[in-house]
Amino acid sequence: MSDLMTIGNMVINGDNLDNVFQVNGTKQKLRELLAPDQRNSRQMLDCLVRKSTVARRFTCHPEETVSVEMEVLVMALLMVGACYGQNNDQATIMEWDASLMPDPYTNPKACGRYENKPAYVCDPNNLLPAKGADILDWLAEGTYLNDTMCPCSDWRCESTDAKPYGTIINVALVKKIKRPEGQDPTSENLLNAARQFTYTLTNERWNKGVCNNNIVIMYSAEDETLFTMAGKTSAQRLNNDVITEITNHHMRHFKNGRDLTAGLYSLIVDYRNVLRGEYQSWREFDKSQRPIGGGNVPVASVATFLSLAIAFVLSFRF
Repeated sequence: MSDLMTIGNMVINGDNLDNVFQVNGTKQKLRELLAPDQRNSRQMLDCLVRKSTVARRFTCHPEETVSVEMEVLVMALLMVGACYGQNNDQATIMEWDASLMPDPYTNPKACGRYENKPAYVCDPNNLLPAKGADILDWLAEGTYLNDTMCPCSDWRCESTDAKPYGTIINVALVKKIKRPEGQDPTSENLLNAARQFTYTLTNERWNKGVCNNNIVIMYSAEDETLFTMAGKTSAQRLNNDVITEITNHHMRHFKNGRDLTAGLYSLIVDYRNVLRGEYQSWREFDKSQRPIGGGNVPVASVATFLSLAIAFVLSFRF
């Protein structure tokens, strides 16, 4: 089927038909796809009929094979790309370049989200369960519309061409980031690729804010790489040191894709708290829980002894 998709895409992209028909078994692949004894042939034929009146020239009876004429073949290839490839054309990409990433706001379906409903999460390879993506979209939308203030200048926040909403947090998940062929997958190379990928989304492809008030979280499954980049305005609060601290704290969720939903949810919540001025550093929190001085342990022992003594006395009173 992937070969047939390749053929269909060649036609859709305007390749010379001579090149298309030189692909081994073009006609035979189409015949096999539409043959009556094939499991998915009826669904595909129905789709072709819906897509084009030309496709009605196909005959498909139980005792017959499909008759394919040259002009019908061309139309069929176009329609196969539309029928079989709808919402799967992006999913067939395993190594992603940032320039190919769909926009979850303008093309949510290509991002694995609901059609005609702008989203904040783009997951074309379906790494997240549907419910997990729903939760993250809900959280990111709430962060933008309700939970964070407009971080731009007063003039920009009050201007008529901008809604006084807060910070936009987008999530990009891919199977793998495309790197130069033959490049060694060292930690440095993977990190640089993730940085460039996220930079392109943050500052060019997905920059929907009015004053660089956006954040992009990127996760690549096969590269096991997690990277966050904040736009210039967002970075005034969410700087690299804070991003690194928060990422390290939640990295356990991303090891071998253990629980991506929980990991991304935790990142967004902590980033939101940073933007709201409510974030408590995990390092500072850990310090506040540590005993101070050598007298802490005896005090704890004395406190425990007193509580036992009180309980003992109370047992006699009642």
